[in-house]
Amino acid sequence: MSAPVTWPLPAAVDLATLGPLAASISLGAGQSTGIHPVPGHDGWLVKLYHKPADTDAATCLDWLIALPATMPPADRDLVAAAMSWPVAAVVDGGKTIGCILPQAPAKFRATRPPDDTERYLEIDWLARPAASFTRRGLAPPTYRERLRVGHDLVAVCALLGRYGLVYSDWSYSNAFYSTTDHSAYVIDVDGCGRHRMTNIFQPNWEDPHTPRSSPADITTDRYRVALLVARLLTGERAVVHVLHALGDLSDPALTEILRDSLLATTPAQRPAAATLLAVLDGRPYLRMPVDRMPLPPRPAVAAVPTQPVHATAATSPARPGKPATPVRPTADHSGRWAAAVVVALLALIVMAILLAAN
Repeated sequence: MSAPVTWPLPAAVDLATLGPLAASISLGAGQSTGIHPVPGHDGWLVKLYHKPADTDAATCLDWLIALPATMPPADRDLVAAAMSWPVAAVVDGGKTIGCILPQAPAKFRATRPPDDTERYLEIDWLARPAASFTRRGLAPPTYRERLRVGHDLVAVCALLGRYGLVYSDWSYSNAFYSTTDHSAYVIDVDGCGRHRMTNIFQPNWEDPHTPRSSPADITTDRYRVALLVARLLTGERAVVHVLHALGDLSDPALTEILRDSLLATTPAQRPAAATLLAVLDGRPYLRMPVDRMPLPPRPAVAAVPTQPVHATAATSPARPGKPATPVRPTADHSGRWAAAVVVALLALIVMAILLAAN
């Protein structure tokens, strides 16, 4: 069920007024202890933090909650369609302990192996080759369908960038996609920071220019959203394989801008998300000078060992329904003939010696 257009309660709600919360629909992970349906308000969720937000985080959350009201209609529509944007702070004892978020629409749920239960479909499913879908008995997504999902993700990143927001944790598990219209939905937007924030990422999402101890900024988002889109389009996961597979895309401009985003020698040279979005929309890539790191060597493909097949006289071709008949090897008598010749010669020599003696 999708959330109603507007949150019916104030932008700050006391936890006690929500009543007893139902069981969490998500395992406690990241910054939250759980995400619970809001009693009496279908389509809305309450996310509870591990610890109360500090002053800066609480102030940023309040600013996020108020921001959509100041946006132009197109941005508000994108927020409603593609983002789990916070609509209220949850407070307890004067401290911000969580927030209210819209629940992702039902179209982002699907039945998937191995347990064949219906659940939200993380884009992790999409970041794999067509053969992986076929092995599971699923129809592989087309390139256009992959492109549609990537477009929505970059549109969200571009919107955040317009308002100076940094998401940082672009990854497989922080967005859903729909198998019906191949739209995307980004979650955990309440964790965004203004201009800079803690460098949050999952394994294999490290930014080579943003050390773990350094804060993430808008250039970090540019790298990670480009890597996410590149993985979705190529079906590859290892960065080195992604970089080479980008060369197989049908759109050279898209290959160039994604490689610029991933290989730029300085973060400032990474193309803006708005520029990547324009290329995804089919517009030309108005490329600024970008110094790239060298493309790493393409990994060698391990050869699959095969059993050599040799033609041999050991067996004859089998007739249908009849086992092959062994063929007895022909005996080689050449050694016996040579021995006989030698013996005969020796006999002649002996006889010649005897005659000479007589």
